[in-house]
Amino acid sequence: MKSLLIMSFFLFTQLSFAQQKMIFDHPEDLKWAQLAVEQVYNYQFAAADVYIERLKEDYEKHPVYNTLKSLAMYQQSVFDLEKDKNDPVYHAKLKSALEYADLLYKSHKDSDEAIFFELLVHSYLALYHNENKNFMNAAGEGKRAYKYLKKGYDRKETNPEFYLTSGLLDFYSVQYPEANPLVKPVMWFFPNGDKERGVEYLYKGSEQAVFTRPECYSYIIHIYLKYQNEYDKAVKIGEEIIGLYTGNLFFKARYAEALIYNGAYKKAKIEINKLLESDIEFFKFVGYTLNGVYYEKYLSNREIAKNNFKKAVSIGEKNVKVSFDYLSIAYTGMARYYDYKGKDDEAEDYYEKALDIAEYKSVIKEAEDYEDAH
Repeated sequence: MKSLLIMSFFLFTQLSFAQQKMIFDHPEDLKWAQLAVEQVYNYQFAAADVYIERLKEDYEKHPVYNTLKSLAMYQQSVFDLEKDKNDPVYHAKLKSALEYADLLYKSHKDSDEAIFFELLVHSYLALYHNENKNFMNAAGEGKRAYKYLKKGYDRKETNPEFYLTSGLLDFYSVQYPEANPLVKPVMWFFPNGDKERGVEYLYKGSEQAVFTRPECYSYIIHIYLKYQNEYDKAVKIGEEIIGLYTGNLFFKARYAEALIYNGAYKKAKIEINKLLESDIEFFKFVGYTLNGVYYEKYLSNREIAKNNFKKAVSIGEKNVKVSFDYLSIAYTGMARYYDYKGKDDEAEDYYEKALDIAEYKSVIKEAEDYEDAH
């Protein structure tokens, strides 16, 4: 009798998911999801929740509802340097999203929708475990995500949500071994990439996607600033980003960075001041970092620059994992100050700290050039 009840429940569950409403087939519901994503990336979380809750009646047992809830939770806490990343409520929400993604995939495994949500939720779980230093779990989730990433790569022309992961796969399968030569012997596992094609796919995602549009934008400016030193292109895309996501301070930080390295110091200072006025310590940290560059490069005031870099370092070292990009820039600022003062030991120490965490091509080159000259 017990086994019959279990079998009946299983069959009922499968039948209900076979009839599950598919959000990609309902433009009116997809519009609510789009508005929710836009509000999340504008840091208007209460407004985002209103749109997410509109989906609850039809999609509470679909992965989209809990995935959007998880996205909002993550964006609220990602830049909190003090927050414990081991958030059981957030993890439970992701596990619930995965449960429904798995059921959706079992009944619609050939659909773009099922593949996309499996990919998205496994990616979030991989990030969660990685941030909590559960590297084996992170690797397992990453492997599962890669299975769906490969499926999505062949579907990007019909579903633009896959342009994000397809673009990242193309770009990083070339970029990562360039920056980390020791991994080249194992890169046979990945398909042949193309960095230019990868960026092209990210642009397409920024134009067409719903769920992944903000991240496509974020990675485009990230690539231009971090790896390619194409500051004019970074400024142009930054202008688009802050026009769409006016409340997003992280995008303002990227835009300010693009401006300052493109020599538009006065425009950059306007955005830097917005960061310094933030109540969120991470954005003050970025503000101090870029303010240091502003005073050093534009006003040639090395003392005020050093004071800003020093404040940035004191905040950024609280959570190096979150702040490492800008922290490496602050370290090089301190190094340049001590080099100017003729204090070689202090300069070398800060350049070594920068190299320990740096991924920015410009930061690595500056630190290595200093070491070669000394």
